[in-house]
Amino acid sequence: MMKKTALLICIIAAYISNAAAQEPNKEKGDFCRYVKTKSAAEQVTLNSPNVVFDITTDGSESAGTKNTVFLGLSKNLADLNKAKYTHRLADTECQLYELNDSIKDVLGLSLQSIEKGSLNFKKQEIQRTMQALQKHFNVTSAKFKAQNATLVDVYDVQSLIKRVSILGLENDLEIEKIQQNASWPEDASLNVLIKNLAQLESDKYDILNQIQKQGNWSLSLQAGVKKTANNSDAISLSGGRFYGALTASYNLGSAKSSQLLDESKDYYMLWKGEDNNGYFKQLGYLSNEVMKTREIEEKKLAILNKDAQNSDNLEAILKNFDSSEAENFKLKVLYNKLMNNIDREYLKFKIQRLNELVKEIGVE
Repeated sequence: MMKKTALLICIIAAYISNAAAQEPNKEKGDFCRYVKTKSAAEQVTLNSPNVVFDITTDGSESAGTKNTVFLGLSKNLADLNKAKYTHRLADTECQLYELNDSIKDVLGLSLQSIEKGSLNFKKQEIQRTMQALQKHFNVTSAKFKAQNATLVDVYDVQSLIKRVSILGLENDLEIEKIQQNASWPEDASLNVLIKNLAQLESDKYDILNQIQKQGNWSLSLQAGVKKTANNSDAISLSGGRFYGALTASYNLGSAKSSQLLDESKDYYMLWKGEDNNGYFKQLGYLSNEVMKTREIEEKKLAILNKDAQNSDNLEAILKNFDSSEAENFKLKVLYNKLMNNIDREYLKFKIQRLNELVKEIGVE
């Protein structure tokens, strides 16, 4: 009878262990599979009971030496809570990883969206430039008919119009490339994603605190077969009886420990926000990409502004000359001003959009 009982205990223990082994969900990405598989292994250990075999020897002058043999199962119920939080922790870490990837994607798409908007704005500037050159061509053609301009003058204006037309085609091609490569997700907002990331970081720390707090208490159940026999008897469970025990314990420092753990969360969230690689204020290298892009565009704009000032100065000087050479030079200055204006307006628009993105991600 006792052999059958011992065998039954081992079968129950094996069954519970198998039931506790939860297969991780098939998440995309190796990181999620790693986290959830590791978590599943921890949950198996935490959810499964321990098989206990214990021999206690008690010696006294009156009764002689006696052996107490016990075989059974033992489980601390605090481990079941730990297993629950371990499962939640794996889910949260996976969500954090995926959300962080989403932020990278959305930031990249934000930069592409800014570039696309800036190129569309540049397209309008090119169209306005084409209109200005067309008017200049009409005036030059009229002067040619009145023999106040040469055929070379007409040809030069036509050449400028062709160059601007080519610039327009190249600009349209860049817009088409961005449209083909960028797939903007619905309701994608960096601001919302960053807030969600902060909430997940907070949730993760709460779960870690709960796992640690499970060590402050214990409620252990023990059940099995127990037999007491003389030392001279063979160690056997035959003729033993059912035995059950409940052991509870509580750490007297639990309240203070829990208070300190809760306080540590505030410091953790502050650190996450202030650290150079934190998520909430700087977004680490993600925000650096935006800042570097803006810095480069501002330097380009400064160079073009200086060039525009030089063109204005030349234009003012050439007003006092009306020779054919001067008129030809005036046309070159005009073309340079028009092309400069296209690039300047494009950069101004792009920098403005970059400033809005910088403000949204909270860098400045």
